[in-house]
Amino acid sequence: MACSLLDAVGEEWFGVAAVRGVDGSEVLEGLGVDPSVSVARYRIDEATEHLGWSSSAIRLYEHPSADWVYLFDASPQEGVVSRESVLVRLSSGCEVVAAWTLVNSTTRLAHARDGQVVARCDAWSYEPASGIAPQRLNAALEQVGFFPGERDEEEERPSSAALALEALEQGFGLAVDAEAVRGPLPTVVVPATAG
Repeated sequence: MACSLLDAVGEEWFGVAAVRGVDGSEVLEGLGVDPSVSVARYRIDEATEHLGWSSSAIRLYEHPSADWVYLFDASPQEGVVSRESVLVRLSSGCEVVAAWTLVNSTTRLAHARDGQVVARCDAWSYEPASGIAPQRLNAALEQVGFFPGERDEEEERPSSAALALEALEQGFGLAVDAEAVRGPLPTVVVPATAG
């Protein structure tokens, strides 16, 4: 299974969101961060070392030719990019998809648009997404065989985290350069008022 998000973040613990319809400075404004302030750049493996394990920091990835702006939790255990308040703020006038997982835990997915979370899925039970408009997220999950019974029982089943990332890539057209995501990216702390 080729999945550049999986290549970029691994499947043990991560938080990733993608925002379509805005640029990086608008994403920062939506998070309550002044986009004109100079920000530090951290690699995926050093952000927590500099910012602390309980930091509400995100790393921002924006490719000039991409439709999406990506946010990666610098401290995935905090789950900043999948918080309801963050999804609502970020999706005002646009669309956001997010996935979050912790080591030996569950994977959660969300789809938000126009200031409202329209679908959520908790992979712990492998149940379809629920919400006011879960169809698109459920279609993406079905496409990759996320739900039990959609794969041959003899076939080894990928983790829920790997399937969730693959579903977001295929169902929403996400694509990143894994090497760039692992490298130094602009990193900001999300103010408590936004999270």
